Amino acid sequence: MALVAAVKDILRSNPPKNVDDKLIMTLRNENVFAGIERNGLNEPVATTLEIGHAGSSLAFAFGGESDGAKRLSDFMDILFTKRRDTVFVVDELDRSLYPMLMAQIVKLFADVYANDRYQLVFTTHENDTMADELFRRDEVWLVDRSEDGTPVLYPPFFDSFNLRSDVRMGKQYLEGRYGGVPILSTTRALSAIEGNR
Repeated sequence: MALVAAVKDILRSNPPKNVDDKLIMTLRNENVFAGIERNGLNEPVATTLEIGHAGSSLAFAFGGESDGAKRLSDFMDILFTKRRDTVFVVDELDRSLYPMLMAQIVKLFADVYANDRYQLVFTTHENDTMADELFRRDEVWLVDRSEDGTPVLYPPFFDSFNLRSDVRMGKQYLEGRYGGVPILSTTRALSAIEGNR
């Protein structure tokens, strides 16, 4: 019941200040996705998310869903927020999602907030995200390691106006032209494994 305790702590530390005060939050764990809403001095109302699958009239518990389906719920706050001038930062946006689904989420975000001041900043290991249909070249940045292991953030296409329009950024990235591609030395790995047997 850690989720219930977390809700109680949040409500206790954010008491309503007046009758117009409003609190909306979502919380989740592996088994439950809950929405909590409190209007003014009224008691909070909790709702839980159940999943409906195409072709079925049944509702499925959140806890029985795949990691990818649960991961989709993480984007509800982002897509339905009413906070203005917000920057959303998501680590590993592609975690547990099909690459095509991740691209659809990014496009949906861009469409929903096309006329607003919102920004989505995310990390990913999915190179197909570099597609020209999703981003301008100045919006793609990479992280590489310096000689001492410190992460360095840099724009690989800084001089993008000199790149031909038919250049496939994701393909060139995988070819190692921009850095940021980890290389595993199988020879060293096998030697280390053999040495520990």
